[in-house]
Amino acid sequence: MSIRKRLTPREVRGAALEAAEAILLESGPQALTLKAVAARIGRTHANLLHHFGSASGLHDALGRHMADRHTAKIAEAIRNLHEGRGTVHDMVEGLFESNNEHGGLHLMSWLSLTRNEAMLDPVMQSLKGHIDEFSSRQDIENGVVDLTMLIHLVAIGDSVMGEAMTRMLGTERSRPREIVTAIIENWTRATGWKATSQLPEQEVRAAE
Repeated sequence: MSIRKRLTPREVRGAALEAAEAILLESGPQALTLKAVAARIGRTHANLLHHFGSASGLHDALGRHMADRHTAKIAEAIRNLHEGRGTVHDMVEGLFESNNEHGGLHLMSWLSLTRNEAMLDPVMQSLKGHIDEFSSRQDIENGVVDLTMLIHLVAIGDSVMGEAMTRMLGTERSRPREIVTAIIENWTRATGWKATSQLPEQEVRAAE
């Protein structure tokens, strides 16, 4: 969709990042060029060059844009869990749904496999920034780091292989979420985090 009206620099940058994300998820990183983004939002290549400096600058800004949105949701879910405003089930659902909505974790796994540090580094730095911010306000640094690693590694695996594996094994597509919910519930009890699970009791026992 072309944008014809006069926009502020901030609005142009925001529109460009939204268009860049759409192009990335539709066609892959090879299609993510300044020319393609400019065409989608009705701007010139020179205009976007002014805002981002180069294609690498656009990639870096997009990585941070996607990472900030995704990791902010995850940090909030972890905070709610620790402060008793949410359950393990809520946190796991939030993480998986954020991945499904924007392809964030699938993108991260792809960037890792292709060693695309230009976009992966901003994602990791954003995640670390949210962890550091939360840890500085709570005396639970190790717990935050461990919990973040656990839920992200499982969710990345699900984004890459979950559909094929559950289909092959004849289980419900939601089964990976149920398993990780039970595992994290046990982890929170063992480490002193106060949280409740919405899984049936037999599911919790099965993961022990």
